[in-house]
Amino acid sequence: MKVLKTKASFHININTILLTLLFFFMHNCFYLVDSSHKILGIIGYQDFLFLYCFLICIYYYTRYPKNYFQGTFAKVILFVPIIVILSSFMAYAYYGQSLISGILTQRAWLITMFLYFPFMALIRNGKLNFESFLSIMYKVVFFELILYFIQYFVGESMMFLKVIYNYRYGTLRLYCDTAYMTLLATFATVKFMNKEKIIKNAFFITAVISYVFIVNKGRSACMILLLTIALVILLSKSNIIYKIVIMVLASFLGLYVFLSTETVQEFIAIIFQSADDVTYNVRLQSQQYYLSKLNSTNGAWVFGFGYPNSTNPNSMAATGVYLGYLLADNGIYGFLFCYGLLGAIWYLYSLLVQIKSSIRLLYKKSKDSAMIVTVVIGLASIVTNVQFFYSFYSFYSVLVFIAIELLFKKYEVIYKVKNNELF
Repeated sequence: MKVLKTKASFHININTILLTLLFFFMHNCFYLVDSSHKILGIIGYQDFLFLYCFLICIYYYTRYPKNYFQGTFAKVILFVPIIVILSSFMAYAYYGQSLISGILTQRAWLITMFLYFPFMALIRNGKLNFESFLSIMYKVVFFELILYFIQYFVGESMMFLKVIYNYRYGTLRLYCDTAYMTLLATFATVKFMNKEKIIKNAFFITAVISYVFIVNKGRSACMILLLTIALVILLSKSNIIYKIVIMVLASFLGLYVFLSTETVQEFIAIIFQSADDVTYNVRLQSQQYYLSKLNSTNGAWVFGFGYPNSTNPNSMAATGVYLGYLLADNGIYGFLFCYGLLGAIWYLYSLLVQIKSSIRLLYKKSKDSAMIVTVVIGLASIVTNVQFFYSFYSFYSVLVFIAIELLFKKYEVIYKVKNNELF
């Protein structure tokens, strides 16, 4: 008898690889590379990342050109180039920054927002769904947590990550971007409450909370994460008994483990004991400075004071950088300073679309609370949150937009299947 030999097929999903690399590169290769150095001595990391994002946009446009620039958030994205150009004009008018310099310094925000369209092309053509998106997120966050915790435990003497760090409460504090972690923790909580892969999702929720409290040590980050998880639990479609049990167990665990940490103690002292918060005082001074600039210049309130290029000394002096006032620390105040009321209208429209879509997911689809909680918490942290406009940090906003689109697609498929089963 003849035995037929067959070659084992090995399927490589190019889309998964490209998206995983995108996640990887957006967080400085998980800080394994020094982003201040040139790659192979040829190209700076920021330029490399811009080029990779640009090529992603072009690649998927050539593959799926039909309806490429469409989607729930298409108008939000397509308005970005307009306010970028206007802010460049304002910077030229107020402190002599060249138009090209003004546009180039905002190229990271511009190209990052346009990543929405490649994602949408994949969704529209059935190449990306919510579960495959989450699968990438689980893997990425897992590797981030492993690397960052290892670095924390080995300490400064064996510093292998190229990341900003200092000491807070006597232990190492790493300034790693937690955007993927917080977003995944939200989805993991929804799945946990729906009793889907309970152990896996409980692990990720616990690991992310532990990282934020122990390694990140940011007061606002800690409170926002806990509030996010609590709201997802309260708004979940689980029965009331299950919610109460989870909340009670979580509360006891939190009181036992986290309430004694210096992060929480300092936060409580600031709120209830009027303790000084140096960073808060600097932000107040920054905001007053920004408002004074908008008030003292004709037209600034409408179109903003322009976005400063960090290589231009005049721009740095005019926008208060030399005084220690940074856009990244001032959220909506920094945004208003750069883009004026026109930018504020853009942001409000973006929020309106997000809130409307999230409410539909919560009430009209499958009572999925992940996105409405994400949007509300983002709005609550608007004073310090820069993830909707600042540099490559805005990738978080794109992920929020894409998550909303994926959930719409997911429930649309579910309801189509249910309706077909009726006939």
